[in-house]
Order: sequence, then structure tokens, then C-alpha cells
Amino acid sequence: ARVLSFTAAATATWWLNRRYTFQAADNTSVWTQYSRYMVSMLGGAVLNYTAYVATLHWVDLPGKAALGVALGSCAGLLSNYLTARHLVFKNQS
Repeated sequence: ARVLSFTAAATATWWLNRRYTFQAADNTSVWTQYSRYMVSMLGGAVLNYTAYVATLHWVDLPGKAALGVALGSCAGLLSNYLTARHLVFKNQS
């Protein structure tokens, strides 16, 4: 289920980023760009999950799972935006 949900979410965000966020024309083929995007989003997913698991193991507070989700989301968000902006869509906007 994680693989399917990741693929669906990353495909949707790739299309939205390509269409709206980084709109300028690009000479990169669609499949090359899509492949780069998916690989870079995997990096964000790994950071997200790592931050979540690390929080569960190292923090001893009530609500540590929610804190792990929040920290993981922030780590993934930052990584995903930076890689999309500077690696995948670097010739755009």
C-alpha cells in the first residue's frame, strides 16, 4: 500500500509542479523529468521515515508519534522542494 500511495502522490505532485509551480518550458523529456522527480521524492520519503523512526526511538515524551510525523513531514518537505527546485526543474522558473 505504501508503494502504491507514494507512486500516486508523487505522480500527482510531479504533474502539479510541472504544470503550475515550475511552469516555464523545458527541453528535458517528460520521462526523464518524471524519473528524476520520482528518485528525488524517494530521497524525501527516506528522510521523512528516518526522522519519524528516530523520534520514536530517541524521544521519551507523550505524543512522540505525532512529533515524529511532524518532524518527518518537515524534513521530507524541505528535501522534496529543494531537489525539485534545484535538480528536477532547474531550467524552469
